[in-house]
Amino acid sequence: MARAYLLIHLKSFNSSSTYPPIRMRRIGVTQSPIMLSCILVFILITVNHVNSAKAESGLNITPIPVPYFPPQTYSPPTFNYSPLVNDAIMPSDVIKSYERVVHNVQVEDPRPGFWETSEYMMGRVGVLIVFVESDGMLDPSTENWTPERMEQVEVGIYRALSWWTSIYPFQEGKLQFLVNAQRIIGYTRYEPINRFHIDDQLWIPDVLSNIDCGSGLSAYEMGKSCANKIREFWSTDWAFIIFVVDSLNDADGQFTDGRFAYAVAGGPYLVVTYD
Repeated sequence: MARAYLLIHLKSFNSSSTYPPIRMRRIGVTQSPIMLSCILVFILITVNHVNSAKAESGLNITPIPVPYFPPQTYSPPTFNYSPLVNDAIMPSDVIKSYERVVHNVQVEDPRPGFWETSEYMMGRVGVLIVFVESDGMLDPSTENWTPERMEQVEVGIYRALSWWTSIYPFQEGKLQFLVNAQRIIGYTRYEPINRFHIDDQLWIPDVLSNIDCGSGLSAYEMGKSCANKIREFWSTDWAFIIFVVDSLNDADGQFTDGRFAYAVAGGPYLVVTYD
């Protein structure tokens, strides 16, 4: 298993804005022949304040190939980063019924089954980008996405996916990423950035239910169900979900336990904060 790093610039498109100081964040990427894990590694964000607008949601959308944004070159940071730890979450850590899941996998069948949604980094891969938004029904809402900042995030993700495609070494089984053409906002009663990262077991089911993608008894099972819907509807080989949690107003851009980016090993989702 190799460790790779990528620099992503989430760039503002309002050239007349005055930007506050930026934060730079390194996020680990696990690269394995049997795992499609974290895509986002370095995040460099500039932000500006504009009015928020409600975006379309739901899975009944048309996928498009990732818009090409060439990877950018950046000067080395002036300070050192400590290595990211515990960024790969094991399925057994997030689902109590994991033993039942493992026992139900038909290992003699070479075709990917329900639980095998991102086993190899090759072929056509569906990527559902979901912006997580609190509705204030339970936790106080302290974060609100704006169209401009969501566009910053999308371009950063497109750059990351384009980079992975650019270094793909094989001619057969070419790597192609497809993303949702319409922006998706997934609403939840919780304000994720003000909670522990493990509380994703509360807000992910909320979000997936509200965008009508997936069913099951846990965030993991609902995520697998949603990934299978993406794979089926978009006619891809694999699929995974990127949940982007707003953290603009948070002091350090981290969940309350210090996490800010992680992925479930083997899918079906990864979580990353805005900054």
